[in-house]
Amino acid sequence: MNLCLELLLFEKNRKVFINDRSLFIEIIKYCERDVLSLSNIINIFANLVYDKFKVNIHKYPTISSLGMGIFLTNYLESDNLIPRIAGQIYEDISKAYHGGHTDVYDLYSDEEVHSYDYSSMYPSEMLDHNMPTGKIDKFEGNPLGLNETFKTLIDKLAYIKCDIYVDKSLNRPTYMTRVLINGEFRSVCATGLFKNQWVFVPELAHYNKLTNGLIKIIPDSIIKGYLFESKNIFKNYINDLYEIKKSVDKSDPWYLIAKLLMNCLYGRMGLRQEIVNYSFLYKYEIEKLSMEKDLIIKDVIDFDYFDKSLLISIKNKDEVNLKSSVPIAAAITAYARMELSDKLLDSSLDIMYIDTDSFKCKQKITELEKYKHLDHNNLGGLKHEETYIESLFLLPKVYGGIIKDSQVELTKIKGFKDKVESDPYQN
Repeated sequence: MNLCLELLLFEKNRKVFINDRSLFIEIIKYCERDVLSLSNIINIFANLVYDKFKVNIHKYPTISSLGMGIFLTNYLESDNLIPRIAGQIYEDISKAYHGGHTDVYDLYSDEEVHSYDYSSMYPSEMLDHNMPTGKIDKFEGNPLGLNETFKTLIDKLAYIKCDIYVDKSLNRPTYMTRVLINGEFRSVCATGLFKNQWVFVPELAHYNKLTNGLIKIIPDSIIKGYLFESKNIFKNYINDLYEIKKSVDKSDPWYLIAKLLMNCLYGRMGLRQEIVNYSFLYKYEIEKLSMEKDLIIKDVIDFDYFDKSLLISIKNKDEVNLKSSVPIAAAITAYARMELSDKLLDSSLDIMYIDTDSFKCKQKITELEKYKHLDHNNLGGLKHEETYIESLFLLPKVYGGIIKDSQVELTKIKGFKDKVESDPYQN
């Protein structure tokens, strides 16, 4: 309520007056009711979480930090299992941290195209796989033929710097890297020889096996890397939350709470090793701070009606040691891409479009003998969303189609919420 009053006074100082006194009183009442309602909701949420996990939500400003708090308090055997990384190690491994794979392979179809979506892709990968944990062993030079083999690098969930070869015969390449495009680094999956890449070895080994060597690490090119212990640390956390979600109706608060806590922890593991500070300062104070070597000024925002400006700065990364672990976050996203790669590299499938944990395909995949095991309602199951009788895929996250059963036109454009008719696509 105080913030609302301050905003009203600020507007008044700008010569914007509320002429109707009754309107002003109603705004105050609305703010009071809004704050009280929010307070009651937070209090109920706090009691639910504390009763279940004995964690005080008021110590955590975000849902992802709450998820981390619950995980550390109730599920992690030892703090030493999570390698908290800063400095050069963080800089190196973060180069192997990529997001979901989004691509267009065929623009148009007047045949049936089936839309599939994985159920909780990232949580299912956290449930099923070991993670890079414990003490970090760094090596310089090429360890192959000395004390390591490709198998041991896989077993130790290694991150290495090396060259990657992707054969040009692959129509749907799966190796993801960053490429400078129009002055901006973009994540792409392409073919060719990629020099000095940081990669998660199990991911590349998986692609190598699926393609019979058409995607591979150049053995003599390995420069350096990091080795870890391998342990499944998320199984109980994900299992418990999934059981809570399954046991209640969608209208129950615990359904959404469990879903959010399952999906947020992976992102927390990938938290940037930097702290952003927001400060209101006079210009002479900002000029003085700008002389400090350890301060990175991201932006300065001036205001017409204030003497002070908003300074947005970043604390030196070498001084930051947040509760996160980029090797774990990078491994989780890599495991998700590995799951999708089995379908992408299957030449018998006519895949039109892919987006992180979903794809559009001309075949009914879960009816094929090879993929029937994915037809279930548990974590990692492949769900059929809808079938299009006509579809168009223009760009990643820009597509449309006519749904078979309802004849409804479905169009999606990332960042644009208004409905778009399908005709403009076809012109």
